[in-house]
Amino acid sequence: MNKMPLTIFNSNFGTMEDENGGSPMQWANCQTIGEFQQNGDKVGCQIGKISVLTDNHFALSKRLNNELIAKKAPLEVLATLGMGVSNGKSTFILKDFEVAK
Repeated sequence: MNKMPLTIFNSNFGTMEDENGGSPMQWANCQTIGEFQQNGDKVGCQIGKISVLTDNHFALSKRLNNELIAKKAPLEVLATLGMGVSNGKSTFILKDFEVAK
C-alpha cells in the first residue's frame, strides 16, 4: 500500500455520550497542514482534518499523541490512509503512520 507524506500538527480523540441514551460514540481525528502554495489569488498552506482509526481503545491516536509530545512540534509522517464514511459521505481515515526519516 502506498504511503502518503503528511505534516500532522494536532491530534484529538475521545468518547461522546449519546444524549438519547444510546451507545457512546468514539471519535478521533488529526489536523494536517500542507506545503506553501501560490496559485493565482490562492496563497498559503491548506489545513485539513482527517479521521483516525479508533480500534484497540484509540491505540493509533495514543501513539500519534506520544510522537507529538516527544517532538513538541508538527510531525512529518508517512501515512497509510483508507476510506471511511462520515455523515453519509466518503472520507479519508488514518489507518497507520510511520515517522518520516
